[in-house]
Amino acid sequence: MKKAIAALGISAVTLAMSSADSSALETATVTADALNMRSGPGISYSKRGVLHKGAKVTILEKSKGWVKIKDSSGKTAWVSGQYLSTSGGNSSSSSSSESAGYIAYVSVNSSLNLRSEASTSGSVIASLKNSEKVQIIEKKDNGWSKIKTESGKVGWASSKYLVNTPTNSGNTSSQDNSSSQNDSVATSGNVKINTSSGLNVRKGPGTNHAIIGSLAGGSVVQVKEKSGGWVKVVLSNGSTGWVSGQYVSSTNESTSNSGSSQNNKPPQNNESTAVSGRVKVTISKGLNIRKGPGTGNSIVGSLAGGSVVEVKEKSSGWYKIKTANGVEGWVSGDYVTPTDEPLSGGASSNDTSSGNNNSSNNNGSFGSGESSATGDKIVDYAYTLLGVPYKWGGNGPSSFDCSGYTQWVYRNAAGISIPRVSRDQAQAGTAVEKGNYKKGDLLYFNTGGSGVSHVGIYIGGDKFIHCSGTQSKPGSVKVSSLNGYYGNVLLGARRFV
Repeated sequence: MKKAIAALGISAVTLAMSSADSSALETATVTADALNMRSGPGISYSKRGVLHKGAKVTILEKSKGWVKIKDSSGKTAWVSGQYLSTSGGNSSSSSSSESAGYIAYVSVNSSLNLRSEASTSGSVIASLKNSEKVQIIEKKDNGWSKIKTESGKVGWASSKYLVNTPTNSGNTSSQDNSSSQNDSVATSGNVKINTSSGLNVRKGPGTNHAIIGSLAGGSVVQVKEKSGGWVKVVLSNGSTGWVSGQYVSSTNESTSNSGSSQNNKPPQNNESTAVSGRVKVTISKGLNIRKGPGTGNSIVGSLAGGSVVEVKEKSSGWYKIKTANGVEGWVSGDYVTPTDEPLSGGASSNDTSSGNNNSSNNNGSFGSGESSATGDKIVDYAYTLLGVPYKWGGNGPSSFDCSGYTQWVYRNAAGISIPRVSRDQAQAGTAVEKGNYKKGDLLYFNTGGSGVSHVGIYIGGDKFIHCSGTQSKPGSVKVSSLNGYYGNVLLGARRFV
C-alpha cells in the first residue's frame, strides 16, 4: 500500500513538472512572409510545410540558429530562428523586432565591423573575420544585430552578414555599407578589382543606387573620385560609375578593357557613315539590339553570344545591323568584332513592331507591347539583369527569386515600391485585361497548381522577363514566351505606371 501511494506521489510530481515545463515554454511569432518548416535543423533537411507571417508557434528546442517548434495544428518541425520574434517564457521584452539568443557566423569577403551603435555612425570597436562565431543578443528592424563575440565583446553589426552556418568564401553578393572607408585606395591613379566573381558598377556611391554595369575580376580601371568607402572609376568605354572600395586596391598596372558592362553612355553626336561587312558578338551573355544608336533607345531584341550579323551603318561607336532572320537595329561596337564567318544566330525579337511575328500563338494576343516612357524604362532596366542567377529568397543584386527580381526592378528602374512576395504583388496596382498588356506590366502565374506562385514583367511581343528556378535546380533571369506553357498558367496582370 505504501509503495502504491509512493508511486502515485511520484506520478503527481512528474505531472506537475511536465505542466510547469509546458507553461514555461516560449512562444514566438513568424516575421517572414513565408518560412519553411524542415525535418531537421538545416536547409539540407526536407521541407515539411510553410508558416506565414504572423503565425504563432511554441519553441521546443534550439540548435545552432535553428529552432524546433510546434505550430497551431500540433505539427513539429525546425525553422530558422532569425525569422521568429519571441515573447513570453523566459524572454525579456525589447524594442527590437526580434529577440534572439542563437549562434551565428560572420559571412564577409574580408572583415565585418563591430560598432558601438546600430548604424554606420557608431564607432568601430572590433573587426570580425569571415566565419567567426558570434551570439545574437538582439535583432532590430533596421537591419542591425546586437552580438557578443567569443572573446566577450558586445556591439552591433549588419544583420545581412550573419548567417546560420560557417562559410569559407564569405559573402560577396553585395558590398558592406557598414564597413569603414578603405583608406588604402588613392583618389587618383588606377585600381584593380580583387574579386574573382566580378564587381557591380553603380550610378552613385552606395548599394541604393542602380547597377549600370559590372567589372570582371582582375580588371584595372582609372580612379576619378572617392566618397565614403566608394570609388568613382572610368570604364573602358569612357563612362564613369561607382564601385565599393572594399573590393579594389591601388595598382601601378595599366588600365585594361576587360569586363566593362553593356550599359554604355549615349553617343556624343549623330554623325553616321555607311559601312558593309559582318561582325560577330564577342560576349557570351548576349547583346541587346536597340531602335537607335545609344542606350537611351528601346530594346527591340537580343543576339546570343557568337552570333554573326550583317553591318549596314555606323554611328558614334554603334553599328546598325541586320540579323539572319531579318531583324534590324543597333548594337554597341564594344561587343562585336569584324569577321568573315557566315551569318548565324537570328535575333530574339522583343517588339511586335520590328519585323513580322510569324510564330503560332495558341493563347491569343496578350497585348500590344506599347507603354509609357516609364514602362520602357522598366523593361530596359530589367534586361540589364539578364543571366543573374536564381536563389530562393534572393533580394538582389547578385541573385533573385521571382518576386525579389520584380520588386528590385520596379524600385530601381522607376522608384516604385511593390510587396515582396508574388501573391501580394498580384494584388497590388490595378488589374489589366488580357490583350491590353503593356511593357512594364507585372504578370502573375499559377505554376504550382495552388494559386499565385510566380511573377514576371511583360516586355511586349507576347514575351516576358523573369527569374525562374527552384532550390534544387536554380536558373537565372531570362526571357520566355507566353505562347505555350506560361500562357496556359497565366492568371493575369497588374499595372503600376
